[in-house]
Amino acid sequence: MAVGLDKNKLIKKIIRNPPSLNHWAPSSNSSSHCSWPEITCLNNSVVDLSLRNRTINKTIPSFLCDLHDLKHIDLYYNNILGGFPTTLYNCSKLEFLDLSENYFVGTIPDDIQRLEIGNLSILDYLGLAYNMKFMPSKLPSSFKQLNNLKTLWMCEANLVGEIPEVIGDLTALEIDLSANNPTGAIPGDVGKLEKLTSLVLFSNKLSGEIPESIGLISTLTDVRLFSNNLPGKLSEHICYGGKLLGVVAFENNPTGKFQNHLAIVIA
Repeated sequence: MAVGLDKNKLIKKIIRNPPSLNHWAPSSNSSSHCSWPEITCLNNSVVDLSLRNRTINKTIPSFLCDLHDLKHIDLYYNNILGGFPTTLYNCSKLEFLDLSENYFVGTIPDDIQRLEIGNLSILDYLGLAYNMKFMPSKLPSSFKQLNNLKTLWMCEANLVGEIPEVIGDLTALEIDLSANNPTGAIPGDVGKLEKLTSLVLFSNKLSGEIPESIGLISTLTDVRLFSNNLPGKLSEHICYGGKLLGVVAFENNPTGKFQNHLAIVIA
């Protein structure tokens, strides 16, 4: 990694100097980049790039991960172009990545698990939501290899096909695959997500019965399944796990009897 003023120049080059970042003024101070509000440093090394809504409209450059200590990348709500930035596979310490609401094209890569490099990366948040210019893609089964993932946010990401059974192998606490086009049944293996708190699958093309195993997840508090094709019986045991506060399943017409304490919307 370049040091001193070269580091300042490198960071500005990475972001391609959009007008929204004109306050990133050059300086002879070797750590001036650490004073920029969108950047967090630790021991003069960049660990956090928070660039939400900064009108960035270029591709993500191949040398972004030259910032070797980068842990947090937030590029939500920009105009970033190009395919999924596989160059981020080289960010070996990445914990948080939000690429939501951009203009990525092509497919979601099958080797997306490479966002975790051996035991070095501990990616626990991945946001790819509102990227409707992605080509229709299945949810890659390789997601199960993101062993530390806690939040998977992929609403309106042009997902198609069946949700793979391997979703039950994730360690996620929150899964949002809403407003896509997946078909088929909700995998029964969802019940293996023992620490899941939120399952959001509304406005898809899912069919069949809502798995009874969902109600056995003791940590689950929020289930949103509305606007699908799930006319089957909704198990009366759906909240036996103990913490489920509500099921929103309207525009499905499920049947069944429910405990009085469960807030449920099924119209």
